[in-house]
Amino acid sequence: MNKIPRTNLSDIYSEREHTVQTKSTRSKNSFIQSLTVSPFATGLVVIIFVFVGFLVIGYIGYTVGIDNTRSISATAEMRELDLQVALANKDVDNGNYMLALERLEYVLNVSPNYPGAQKLFVDARSHVDVDLYDKDIDEPAEVFSYIDVSNSGELIENIRLNYKMKLWQDVIIDIEHLKLTGEDFDQDEINSILFVALRNRGIQSIESGDIELGLTDLEHAEQIVALDSVAEQRRRWASLYLYGATFWDINWKIVVDNLYILYQIAPNFRDTEIKLWQAYMEYGSEFLGVEEYCDAKDQFVFADNLRNDASLTNKLKQAIEGCDLELGNSTDVTQTE
Repeated sequence: MNKIPRTNLSDIYSEREHTVQTKSTRSKNSFIQSLTVSPFATGLVVIIFVFVGFLVIGYIGYTVGIDNTRSISATAEMRELDLQVALANKDVDNGNYMLALERLEYVLNVSPNYPGAQKLFVDARSHVDVDLYDKDIDEPAEVFSYIDVSNSGELIENIRLNYKMKLWQDVIIDIEHLKLTGEDFDQDEINSILFVALRNRGIQSIESGDIELGLTDLEHAEQIVALDSVAEQRRRWASLYLYGATFWDINWKIVVDNLYILYQIAPNFRDTEIKLWQAYMEYGSEFLGVEEYCDAKDQFVFADNLRNDASLTNKLKQAIEGCDLELGNSTDVTQTE
């Protein structure tokens, strides 16, 4: 029996709507299936999120650590400035104006707006001869007018002979004279000889205690050829030693810092151990003078670790007792004994 064709518009639209709904349902199912992720992909996403989380936490911890380090460093620096100003005040009261000026110069270089430092500096400077304080001393120029520089060939022979005999001082002087002749010579040969002479005289000067001359020689040698590891090592030692000597009696923190580094890398360099012990003692005594007992205790303990001395015992005891009082942990000394 033949199927009767549909002529009713409602039937036609009903069938079309059914077809559209079926397609829509399939589309939705396909979309839902596309959102269904495999367990492997899910695990990978979780791992990525965890890894990123650790990175964020690590970065936050790093920044906090940096901030804490900077805060501790700033606090230590401020305490050092406070100490130097307190000592400068004492120097002014005792009439040690030049020493006070040196302390205050350090403070103002580090912190130009430190309260009261500029006024104290002006006050101390008013008691000092300004011309003496400000005047730079110029080294007179060397004059070789008395030297016969007409025979460059003879000078070169002397240079070679003194080089073989390791007379570095004579080698350097002869090369200076040779350059004054204005005559042609083998630049490479002479510069090589000059480098060795400056390098060796520099090391010898450092080891014999003429630190500044030794450093100057090594600096001039480096302008010719890069220094070798031994020369660099000696220059490093000498620089630390000289820096400590420069600030001796002026800024004990700088002295201690430099000599401590030197003691770690070259404990037998000259009298480094003795100098460091003395610096610890002086630095601790400064803290005692301004009643910073815990800081004084630290310095005396460091000194005691280097060597025990009768002069240290009483100061260390005083610092420990004062530090206990600072911390609110006063001890019964009699009972302890």
